[in-house]
Amino acid sequence: RAPIAASAAERRDADATERAIAASIATEARVVTNEVDEAYEASLRADRAKDADRKAAADAANAAIEAEAARIKAAADAETARAAKRARYAATPEASGPFAKRVRVRLPEGPPLSRAFLETDSVAAVRDFVDAS
Repeated sequence: RAPIAASAAERRDADATERAIAASIATEARVVTNEVDEAYEASLRADRAKDADRKAAADAANAAIEAEAARIKAAADAETARAAKRARYAATPEASGPFAKRVRVRLPEGPPLSRAFLETDSVAAVRDFVDAS
């Protein structure tokens, strides 16, 4: 019976050793899996940050393009309005007669402007003349 008992004890020891090895392998596998998951999460966070930076840069570029387009449109609209005022004053003769008054406007830059307006003309007409010039 002694050899049988020894072999049963050896089997128990071998089983315990196998269980310990299996537990060690399972623990190591969990550690490796956790490390891989952490590396993946870190990479994902970095990719998301890069994507957010790219989107912010693209949004800023689009905003700049839209602002420039709005500025160009506003300048074109102003020039169109100025050309319309210029055409209106070029097509109409200066006022004359007893109700005509000459208005001179001195500008900070350029020569002074002068034109005769009727007494009934509004100040807006004078301003349009100045804008057109």
